[in-house]
Amino acid sequence: MHCRRGQKEAHTVTAQTLADQLNLDIPDLDTFSCPQLNASICGLTENNDNLVLMVYNSLSRERSVFVRLPVKSSKTVSVFDEEGAAIPVETISIRNQVLNYPGRGDDVEADVEAVFMVEGVPALGDTDAHELSLGDI
Repeated sequence: MHCRRGQKEAHTVTAQTLADQLNLDIPDLDTFSCPQLNASICGLTENNDNLVLMVYNSLSRERSVFVRLPVKSSKTVSVFDEEGAAIPVETISIRNQVLNYPGRGDDVEADVEAVFMVEGVPALGDTDAHELSLGDI
């Protein structure tokens, strides 16, 4: 219970700091992140066609990371780096064990995950903005 409370507090501080840096007025900070990615649930990627992503590296060395975001299979997915260059994206099916997870309600529509690599995320820092574009097939 204490870990969850600490996670929520850290999430609130981090999200508010980022919103302040980007000069955004965000009334509901849960619309700003995807706290249930472990169950492949993300309202941001299910309900929006264009998103801006920033990837944070909590390690003390630079690294490249695979990003996995749940999306609807009825959407095409394109990702562009901060310079506008396309990043290769693959979609993979979400495993049945995850789709049938009791915490996933019937209202969750994501049935695949978009997977792409973000390279060169600086130590204890974040990437510049990456654009995620979701279009109809």
